[in-house]
Amino acid sequence: MISKERQCIQAAYSFQLFYARGKLERLRLVFNQSRKKMKLLPQPEEKTVLSLWHLHGIDKNKHGEHRAIRLLNQWLDILYGSDTAKDLDIEGRRSQTWQRNIKMNMPFYTEANAPHFHFRNPFDCVLEQVSGELPPYK
Repeated sequence: MISKERQCIQAAYSFQLFYARGKLERLRLVFNQSRKKMKLLPQPEEKTVLSLWHLHGIDKNKHGEHRAIRLLNQWLDILYGSDTAKDLDIEGRRSQTWQRNIKMNMPFYTEANAPHFHFRNPFDCVLEQVSGELPPYK
């Protein structure tokens, strides 16, 4: 039986292959995947979504946050059972974080001499938050 980690890694690979731009990028992905099959893939030291994402997740800057959220939701359902992603509402949390960041900077745009704050990416914040809420996967 295939492990849950391996299922997540395969889902990330399939996701990257589906959204690859052009034949050359697809060929590179297939080549790299075949090389990885020859050796053991790194396993995270901690069995958390965050550590697994750091090793095998997709680049949200390249693929976009909405695609990263879709993959994360798929992983959550694989690792913790179906409807886990729906219950955690990743997109809603990301949206709330984004709105909170906008609200904090509103005085900068409406008042003179108001400070401007720089925040981490909302997806990264939600990923870290969710990983802390969930128990280690098995």
